[in-house]
Amino acid sequence: MNIYSIDVPIWATVYVKAESEEEAKAKMLAAAKDRSFEFDNDDDPDLPISGKQFDDPDLPEVSLSPAMTLADESELVKCEVSFVEEIEENTDE
Repeated sequence: MNIYSIDVPIWATVYVKAESEEEAKAKMLAAAKDRSFEFDNDDDPDLPISGKQFDDPDLPEVSLSPAMTLADESELVKCEVSFVEEIEENTDE
């Protein structure tokens, strides 16, 4: 069995606490400066995923919604597929 990597476009929503649209955009751009994220158990990520309600006092200043959408099929079929590694299938049952 082989493992393959496929980079797919994902659309995500960022929620930002701000006084104006301009401030919101500036905060979002600052948090998303690297444009790539590793979602792990980091206690203080620059752009955390949060499903908290908008009135929750623990809602981060800037956060990604946990609901994300893949690009449509016409874009997905164009994605490059890269071989990662071959793995042995577990036959212990």
